[in-house]
Order: sequence, then C-alpha cells, then structure tokens
Amino acid sequence: MDDVSSLLVQLGLDRLISRFEEHKINNLSLVKSLETSDIKDLIPALGDRKTFISHVNNPND
Repeated sequence: MDDVSSLLVQLGLDRLISRFEEHKINNLSLVKSLETSDIKDLIPALGDRKTFISHVNNPND
C-alpha cells in the first residue's frame, strides 16, 4: 500500500483510493501540491473533502 492509500485509510476515506489511483496521485508530495479545485474534483462529498483538507493542512492534529 502506498503512502496516499495509507493516508486515505487512516482518514476513513479508503473508498476514494481508486479515485486517487485513477488520477495518478500516488505520493504525498503530489497530495501536498493539490489546489482546492483539484481536491473538489477528486473528493465530491463536502464532509470527506473537509476531513482531507484538515489533515493536509494540520497533519499533526
């Protein structure tokens, strides 16, 4: 399992793994470079998006 998949599992967003794989987002440096519009396209559900963004912005919380 790659780092992105592990992150998604940790956040309870494992159902999104295939979506990230489909878009070739397979390392954490790519995750950190995503813009808000990219994340909105990848993660359509607002609650999931907020969970993801919150972790990316504050990884130690």
